Amino acid sequence: MKIKQVASSLIHGPSAMRPVTWVPSTYLAKGLLVVIITCVTLVMGKRMGLTNTETAFFSSCLYLPFLLKPCFRMLFMSPLVRRWCVVAAETCTALALYYAGSCLTMRHGTTPALMALALVALCGGVHNSAVDDMFYYQLRRAQRTAWVNVGLLFYNLATVVGMGVLIMLAGNMEVLTRNLGEAWNRVFFIGSMIYMVLAVVHLFALPSFEPPAVRSSLRWNELRGAARSLWQKPGKWAALAFILLYPAHESFLYRGSMLFMVDKGSCGGLSMGPQEVAFALGTVGAFAFMLGGLVGKKMVARGGLKAWLWPMALAFTLSDLVYVYLSYAMPANVIRISVLAGIEQFFSGFGLSAYLLFIIYFSQGADKKLHYDLCLSCLLLGVMVCGMLMGWMQDMLGYRHYFVVVACLSVLTYGVCAFVRIPPDYGKHQDGTSTAHYPDGF
Repeated sequence: MKIKQVASSLIHGPSAMRPVTWVPSTYLAKGLLVVIITCVTLVMGKRMGLTNTETAFFSSCLYLPFLLKPCFRMLFMSPLVRRWCVVAAETCTALALYYAGSCLTMRHGTTPALMALALVALCGGVHNSAVDDMFYYQLRRAQRTAWVNVGLLFYNLATVVGMGVLIMLAGNMEVLTRNLGEAWNRVFFIGSMIYMVLAVVHLFALPSFEPPAVRSSLRWNELRGAARSLWQKPGKWAALAFILLYPAHESFLYRGSMLFMVDKGSCGGLSMGPQEVAFALGTVGAFAFMLGGLVGKKMVARGGLKAWLWPMALAFTLSDLVYVYLSYAMPANVIRISVLAGIEQFFSGFGLSAYLLFIIYFSQGADKKLHYDLCLSCLLLGVMVCGMLMGWMQDMLGYRHYFVVVACLSVLTYGVCAFVRIPPDYGKHQDGTSTAHYPDGF
């Protein structure tokens, strides 16, 4: 049915209203921004000589504009404003990336480069909100149902582009130029060109009108009312604890694993080049994560979220032992490291399926889209705080003890799973239809 809906939307309607002209590219741009300010910035900072504490703290602060997504939505008073916000954010991102790359070729240029990346993060927060609002208001409900998985696919593929391509290029450029600053300058130049091309494409492809009888602006009273109604839901304390603590160990683990791979052997790291990290996490790991998410979604569709919550939580946490093993075994074979990283990422994607479905469940109600945005803000708050502490913990404990502590944080995941209440059939397919759906405009 969804395939027919997608095909129909490709054929009918004016070009600006055909989702194929803008949904894949906007969600690719949206996902790539997230990868650049979190993963690419983290690896670049480490390669340019920052300590784990410094690079982890700074890259975690870049989550702040995304945490404010519900507030940014009040900027978009019309479809034309949304369209220009997307184009302006992409143009500003292109200029900021170009400036960041130029700074890296200069002496003491790391600090101004990081400030430019902070501007990229601000653009990313505005872009993220504008794209999601455009998806919600420009498409009819049947189109949203059909195209939500397309958007998710391109959002996930952005990880492959950002981690698997840009960081791999950086590693190869480091070898060719023998100059770290020049290598990362070229990578940021390529990123700048990508966003400049996207800005030009979206200038013509994005719709500037929306279906009649749609009021697309968000007012402060509506946001406050949605927050109040979310807070009045039964089981709010257990749900808040679940949202903040279920993925806490993974928040410490994922970016910590990047630093572990890049760091020198004398510091307890694996001494991998950026291109090797890109292959392990940006290619093998990224596809394994997507596969794990698909498998998790299928399992929940068969048995329901309640039946699969504990198996998913166990898979999600026990995979942390992969990095405990790597930190003690210190293998030098890239293929072996990549396979193990892929296994960990598969089970991470599998376990996070339960987490996202619980957020969807808790967001149900008249204001489900705003509830979903507020829950994601809580998620990002937890990720940001964990990231700020991550580098300091690694510098203080060393990688071996750090990964052992992270594995012990699994206790938090088990604790919150014991207190949440989920209907037995939630998420299970009934008459060929799932009882769990992403909010319109995920």
